[in-house]
Order: sequence, then structure tokens, then C-alpha cells
Amino acid sequence: MTSILDLLRDYQGIIGVLAGMFGAQALRNMGKTHIEFQNCSFKYMKIGYDELGQFIEKEILPSTEGQNDCYFSMDIEIYNSSETPRILRNLQIQFNKNKKIIGKSIPQDEATEKTSASGSRVDDLKIINIHAKEIKRFSISGCIGLETNFDKVYFTATQNRSKKLKKLILRV
Repeated sequence: MTSILDLLRDYQGIIGVLAGMFGAQALRNMGKTHIEFQNCSFKYMKIGYDELGQFIEKEILPSTEGQNDCYFSMDIEIYNSSETPRILRNLQIQFNKNKKIIGKSIPQDEATEKTSASGSRVDDLKIINIHAKEIKRFSISGCIGLETNFDKVYFTATQNRSKKLKKLILRV
């Protein structure tokens, strides 16, 4: 017993340094990814032509028969409260009914909109890199065809080390 205590006393400085390094690294990684949603809009739209042959979009009530197109748009703020950078991958808007997934959509970043004579194009938002103590804001949108009405909408992503992130956007 005394020989173990003598050994620990001899290496006390090295043990202290190693414990301090591991403790400091653990404290740097503490923190969460905070997500807030604002200006959320979910609309069922019907696209067609009027009697003059002009293109129109008309908001409709969701029906239970057939497929409905649900258009969504929102502003999202993501804050990294840790001391290390965070990466969000595989971003999706997930539509659920009775705890079952009825549809998934990759959100589109409105800031990347490119307009040409043939129309406009928006890039998918697939990866977000958030530096330490940084907040990022995105305007996202998308469209998904749903066979039935939804009761919950979630934002899902994969963080560093395959940790799943799931945040409720809307409960109907």
C-alpha cells in the first residue's frame, strides 16, 4: 500500500497535467445546439390554370383523398453554445402522423436563389458548419407531396459523431 502511494507521489505532476487536459477538453465540448423557428408557414396549394390559360397557385384545404402538395417556409436560427465547431448534416423537414413518418423533405436555402429567363433555382441546404459561440440564420422553404394530413413537423439533422438532432417545429 505504501509503495503505491509513493509511486503516486512521484508521478503527481504528470497525473495532474493529464487530468487537467482531459477536464479542459470535456468542458470545451460541453454545450448544445439551440434551434429556433420563426415565421413558419405550411400551406396546401393547388397549381393549375385559370380560364384564360394563365398559371395560378391556389391555397386549398387539406383533403384526405389523393396527394396534396404542402408548401412550407420558415426562418431558422441555429446557435452553437459550445467552444468547438459543430457540423449539421442530412438536414430534413420530417412530417409525422400518429408517430409515423409520412414524408421527408430536404429544405432549400432561399439565399442561394438563382434566377434566369427559364425560371429560378434554389440550392438544397445539406450541410451547416457553425463555429463556436456563433449563431446562423437561414430562410428555408420547400414542397412535399403528402397522401394524408400531418399532425407534427420536425427538423432533423445529424451532428458530429452521428448524434441525431430532432426539434419540433409545429404541432397541429
